[in-house]
Amino acid sequence: MVKFDLNHIHVRCSEPLRAAAWWVQAFNFTIVSDRIAPWGGRSVTCRSENGLDVRFSKFDGEQRPAADPWSVSGDHLDHLGFTCADIDAEAARLIALGAVPVGAPTGGANIPGRYHFFQTPGNVIVELNPPHA
Repeated sequence: MVKFDLNHIHVRCSEPLRAAAWWVQAFNFTIVSDRIAPWGGRSVTCRSENGLDVRFSKFDGEQRPAADPWSVSGDHLDHLGFTCADIDAEAARLIALGAVPVGAPTGGANIPGRYHFFQTPGNVIVELNPPHA
């Protein structure tokens, strides 16, 4: 069997540098590149503490609706999920950093202690989950 290692996650967003800077502050990411990509839009790559690259990119001419973070056009990554021991405390920390709570993609409400969704700068969605039982 061929071994595959996850190389990176690519997130389309409206403001790549602003999004990346927020993730640096919120999740200890490190910006490793900031460039104009071959497709003409800006692409900022961050690296997580465990070595996974996340690329925040805007494609020229692409408009991302800001009002409803779940209604976007074209192929995209819906959200990035993180597991944390105290979801409610982490939710409060992200809100203090400027994240905006949003409902679940199904239209349902967040469930304290179980999961939370947030819209972050650049219209990137974060989901917080409890540790697996």
